[in-house]
Amino acid sequence: KAQAEKAVAAACDSDTLLTVSVAPHQVYGPYDSLFFPKLMETAGTGRLRIFGPGDNQISVCYVDNYCHGLMCGADALEKDSPALGKFYIITDTTPVYFWKIINQAAVQLGFADLEKKAHLPVWFLYIVAYMANVVGFIIGKKLKLNPFNVRMLTMNRYFSPELSERDLKYKPLYEFQERWQYTIDWFNEHWLPGFLASQQGNDKKSN
Repeated sequence: KAQAEKAVAAACDSDTLLTVSVAPHQVYGPYDSLFFPKLMETAGTGRLRIFGPGDNQISVCYVDNYCHGLMCGADALEKDSPALGKFYIITDTTPVYFWKIINQAAVQLGFADLEKKAHLPVWFLYIVAYMANVVGFIIGKKLKLNPFNVRMLTMNRYFSPELSERDLKYKPLYEFQERWQYTIDWFNEHWLPGFLASQQGNDKKSN
């Protein structure tokens, strides 16, 4: 991915080919098949815990805001544009507390409150993660808990919107709180019934 972005930037020629790279950070919204449902599935099975103190902040991007950002990027493809050959990250602009929003979603979907469970210390997580790497290497399978995931779930990952606002004239169409609640409601209606049915099926098999 990074190599492709460099290739796009290198290919930019103000006379023959105009390019700009626009990427989101942590997309969310209806029909998401990765970020939201994977975390809620882990929460629904009772296996999710807060990593570390749980005070890390991240930038997120509602899917429609990202689409808007792409169109802003397209509009910036003009000769002498300051955006030519550059890379921009599109977000909802204001960082959010990662574990706070995940817990909000989990509780509203009827799962256990993560704040009422013991937090997992970061040092302990890294020990287990490196052990999991060794086990995964031996069995030839990449396990979910690894040092990279521990780092991603405990570090601050947020970006200033200054460059995209200045060069692309980007402003989010939707505010985070409204669209996050909308996303929770959507998954409550469209994802949760199927998840609960699958859990009941697993319970019957185990009995």
